[in-house]
Amino acid sequence: MSPKHFLLILLLLMGPLWTSCNRKNPLPENFDELLSEWFLNPRTGKLDTLLSYDFGESAFDSTLGKIRAEHGIAGIYSNSLIDSLGTSYVVGFKTPKRILSDTLYPLIIYLHGGIGTTRNDKGKEAFRMLDPLADSIDLFLASPSANRFSAWWTPIGLSRILQTIRFMSLKYPIDPDRILLAGVSDGAAGCYAAASTIPGPFAGFIPIAGSGFILQRIGYPLFPQNLMQRPIYNVYAGKDQLNPLPETRRFFQRLQRAGVDIETSFYPQEGHDVDYLEQELPALTQRVQNWRKPDKRCGLSWLFAPAFVQRPTGILDWATFVANEKAHPYVFGNWDADTLELRSGGVEYIAPLYDSTCIDQDVFWVRHNGDTPGEYRFKRLSTRQILINMIRESVPVWRDELFSAQVILGKQ
Repeated sequence: MSPKHFLLILLLLMGPLWTSCNRKNPLPENFDELLSEWFLNPRTGKLDTLLSYDFGESAFDSTLGKIRAEHGIAGIYSNSLIDSLGTSYVVGFKTPKRILSDTLYPLIIYLHGGIGTTRNDKGKEAFRMLDPLADSIDLFLASPSANRFSAWWTPIGLSRILQTIRFMSLKYPIDPDRILLAGVSDGAAGCYAAASTIPGPFAGFIPIAGSGFILQRIGYPLFPQNLMQRPIYNVYAGKDQLNPLPETRRFFQRLQRAGVDIETSFYPQEGHDVDYLEQELPALTQRVQNWRKPDKRCGLSWLFAPAFVQRPTGILDWATFVANEKAHPYVFGNWDADTLELRSGGVEYIAPLYDSTCIDQDVFWVRHNGDTPGEYRFKRLSTRQILINMIRESVPVWRDELFSAQVILGKQ
């Protein structure tokens, strides 16, 4: 037998073996449980387990429908979630009076105050502070729990906020463009922390009976460039003994001078007990109805805060490094025809997201910090990247119309 014939026979024999090694497994009966477990507690191993099964958009949407069908009864509930440190905490939530499967609803995540305890259940009924809003608009309310070990402005507190969004959007038909973050007292400071370090899912922020000046005291990174990307509506009082008026106003003035889109509502004779909240209902309702998450896929703007949660909208992946102890890594960019104009510092690479609304061709150019443009080519997202992007956006929406490319920026 000639070597040529021997090789041909060997390839024919190995063909079925090769195919079987690369063939993905059929979906198991408990795929909905596996999907839920991964989405609520993303880990690399869990993602690899999901990717070992043969599924695409149709199977994903069908599984998502199965999950939501089990949670279609309206009411008031609480649930225990496990955070990224393995600690159990309570999330309380309320649904609209009727849940229609073909309707998307706004969601308000409410952050309670008084986090100086060790309790992990203060969110069980905290959302009731905003109960009156549900009388005039169909929406979901949800409130996670925090304490002195998981303050809203710590990485673990911020991750609980995002996990609560993932929980609600997995179980119920939440509008991904109408997710708002509201909070009272310590929860108001949590709103500013999230606005400065989590760009992804939010349409706007409603801090009440508090502001972000407490974060300045502890050296928390508050970046006006990040804060200005979504609207902020801050309600405060003149006789609030926990939030001195001069310090609060200096904080607002600093943000306004920096160009932050912040609007305030002031009650000069009220204190910290938010008795004025009923008068705010028309203004709050208007913002829930009108605010939408900005679409950032045609532009990039973010300052990175090391050790804190980062979900830059419009960026699938990135790597940063410490370029200067006094400067945080940053990236700013916008499209000029088929050229992505980028300015960055302390960023090694980014993988921007794009669809046909930005540019209409696969090949594009990048001009970085004024240098000569370099050529790149976008590729359609893989299943793995689609799932990773779901975690970035905190909502389970299959988006295979997006493209990405890794743009090397170097160690500037």
